[in-house]
Amino acid sequence: MLKKFLLPFFISLALLSATPVIRLDRLSHSFGTISPNGKVAARFQVFNDGGTLLQLIRVETYCECTSALPGKSFLEPGESMVLDITYDPSGQKGAVTKDVSIITNDPQHPVIHLTLEGVVVPAISLSQDDLFFPDLLPSDRRSQTVRCASSQGRAVRLLGTTGPLPSFVSMETAVDGNDAQVILTIDGSKLPSNADMGRELVQLRTDDEAMPLLSLTLFWAKGRAILPQPFRIVFEPGAPQTMMLTLKQTHNRPFRILGAFSQPPVFAVEGLTDQILPQHTLVVRLLARTPSTSLSGQIVFQTDDPDEPEVVIEAAAIVP
Repeated sequence: MLKKFLLPFFISLALLSATPVIRLDRLSHSFGTISPNGKVAARFQVFNDGGTLLQLIRVETYCECTSALPGKSFLEPGESMVLDITYDPSGQKGAVTKDVSIITNDPQHPVIHLTLEGVVVPAISLSQDDLFFPDLLPSDRRSQTVRCASSQGRAVRLLGTTGPLPSFVSMETAVDGNDAQVILTIDGSKLPSNADMGRELVQLRTDDEAMPLLSLTLFWAKGRAILPQPFRIVFEPGAPQTMMLTLKQTHNRPFRILGAFSQPPVFAVEGLTDQILPQHTLVVRLLARTPSTSLSGQIVFQTDDPDEPEVVIEAAAIVP
């Protein structure tokens, strides 16, 4: 009876001794707080506790910032080696977690997962590095403030920018204790006429050797002072030859319509008055009762709004 119970145990031992068995000193590593300006490394100890040759088929990392260098690819029974994993935190910040997988010929553990953790803290941190300026009008002058603080509690000194700023961007700096403040302002009246949106990179020079440059990105987009509804007038076949149109001031600022005309002159605007209102409701009429061909053109409204003195609406009449 004893032999009956011991036989599976000895069989299991024999099978174990006939296979490789991988073991590591640990499965995770914490780098703690690290700077983005230099690489860090973790060293793991790998053992073969089995009875046959252990092969590390490959070590997989899942980003270009992480690399692995095993001491060797094969371990004899009872042998060990070191596995060095290097992490490059440049361009990253905050809490990070990186995964590494070891692929082996161990039938019980064909894949071993390792985890690397840390917190990337730059020498100088910014309260924000992306600044958004949406819906800019010519009369707008909008500012945003960025606070620059040292992670070591030192005084932050700004030495200026690496190059000239765009003509529509201005910058001021201020000191608040050990922190430096950057105030960036966009002048809507100076935005380029050939673009509706853009992105500007501003690089600041500092006296900190660990972080001599700070990068800010400004995203801007032009807005509309007066919005038409609908944005395009289309007369469909068989539909009425009049359509309602509203012109609304986006800041609820009253304005006057000084005049309107169409190009070509096949559309008429009705309901124009001398009233100064934040919203005007009008009627657009198709003058040609039965057009022989499809028509397309523009309706132009002239206003006294300084941010949008001219509103242009596309208009069309479709013939089946």
